[in-house]
Amino acid sequence: MSEPTDLTDPPLPEWYGRHRAELDACTRPRDALALLPLASGWEAVAKHAGDELAEDVAVSLQCDIVQRVADLHDLMLLRDAFEWRPLPIANNLNGLPVCYTMRVTPVTGEAVAPTVEVARLSRRGGNGSWQATLGQHLPWERRRVRDCTSYDTGKFGVEFWAAQHFGRLQTEARAMIGRPSGVQTPAPADGAQARA
Repeated sequence: MSEPTDLTDPPLPEWYGRHRAELDACTRPRDALALLPLASGWEAVAKHAGDELAEDVAVSLQCDIVQRVADLHDLMLLRDAFEWRPLPIANNLNGLPVCYTMRVTPVTGEAVAPTVEVARLSRRGGNGSWQATLGQHLPWERRRVRDCTSYDTGKFGVEFWAAQHFGRLQTEARAMIGRPSGVQTPAPADGAQARA
């Protein structure tokens, strides 16, 4: 019985490793997008030479580039939209950032993007555990409270939640801009409907 010859994958084109490293190092969408013509050019060269492996690798690299551009764009959008801040009042957290604020996309005529608190971390009793209040900008009955095992896991959970619901948060925040403290206006004492 003869031993199989070479079972390793065929080597990737030398240009792939170089461009893949450049793509992985990109931190801005436009830098990643600049690699697309290069990958497209390698695809054309491979097709002309009849090298199916190199052609497939070039197409795969183009897909990776497009995905990286989308990922970087989303990260930049979220990085610019959210910020952790300490409570604006004196407390026993020693300035620990517990308020997760979101800059609302400005509309025409607004010089500065308004900021709304969308979540808050707080200690639960004296056992060192935390809780996250999600939807801090909403009326009490619409807020959600989640237990957290630590401050760091709470921060991660809040950031993940905000990223998943970014569009909805922007819409809700835009709708309530101008209302005091980001809560719905209470009904007047005479029972008439409040005007939003």
